[in-house]
Amino acid sequence: MPCRVRVGLVGEVQGVGLRWRLSAYARQHGLGGWIMNRPDGTVVAEIEGDEPQVRAAAKWLAAGAGVTRVDQSKVEEVPLINETTFQILR
Repeated sequence: MPCRVRVGLVGEVQGVGLRWRLSAYARQHGLGGWIMNRPDGTVVAEIEGDEPQVRAAAKWLAAGAGVTRVDQSKVEEVPLINETTFQILR
C-alpha cells in the first residue's frame, strides 16, 4: 500500500551530506519525494512509496542517516501525489 510522509528534523542536520544520503537511499529503494534545507537550520523531507519502505526510510532519516545528530524529529502522513522520482531542493 502506498503512503507519503513528511519528516522534519532539528539538530546538526545541515552541511553533513544528509540530503545526498537520503537521495541515494530513495533511489536504491524506489522511493519518490524530496528533501531540502530550511533557512532556520532544519531539514524537511517528503518520502513516498510502499508503506514499509517509506516507514523504514523515515526511521533511518530520523536516526540521523548515519551522518548527523538529530535532536528532534516529526513524522506525519501527507496526501499521496504519485511522485516516483526523488529530488534535492535548495
